[in-house]
Amino acid sequence: MDTVPNSLPSSAPSLSSTSRAKRASHRLAPRPTLCVSVPLWQNYFDAIALDSQRECPRLRYDYQIPNMGKKERDMPTRYIYSFGEPINPEDLHRLLQQTDWAQKRDPLDIQYMLDHSQLTLGVWDEERLIAFARVITDDHYRALIDDVVVDGDYRGRGIATQMLEKMLKRLEHIEQVMLDCDLELVPFYARFGFSQKECAAMLRDNRHNLPATTDLE
Repeated sequence: MDTVPNSLPSSAPSLSSTSRAKRASHRLAPRPTLCVSVPLWQNYFDAIALDSQRECPRLRYDYQIPNMGKKERDMPTRYIYSFGEPINPEDLHRLLQQTDWAQKRDPLDIQYMLDHSQLTLGVWDEERLIAFARVITDDHYRALIDDVVVDGDYRGRGIATQMLEKMLKRLEHIEQVMLDCDLELVPFYARFGFSQKECAAMLRDNRHNLPATTDLE
């Protein structure tokens, strides 16, 4: 079992000073907002608080590669799931380049994002980062699961399923857990208790007029 951190970080480290302007924004396609509610009393006293400052041990899970001969199937691929392992922003940048919603993020912004997210989950194949997700939360009422991405070479192997199960286990004490996703992914997230909200999702996009990251320090 993995070690449980105790509390949310009171502050996050700042970035080194580097001058540069934000890149121009690109238009996002509409994405439905999904939500799952968890009663406060359910597993409350066993709830796992979040603390990105405390290191957690790596967790290993075996995955049998399909469509191979018996000899190959008997040799499992071992993936490493960790909430505490530091994530290299260059490695995450490579992953995000495979998406249609985060291609314009650069490593400096990604590092800032990592420093200010309450919970991050990385998945490795040996030393290669192959999947990522993060959580933004007040640790009581609301939590947003964001930036869920799996390397294209590793999709269809159950990695996203393992990530969601581990994330939701960590968030059992939160009243409502939300996420945005493409329409074709609604059935996938519905398997974990998410349902599409009967409301309009409103978005104010400030990316065209943001200050440089160093101005936020």
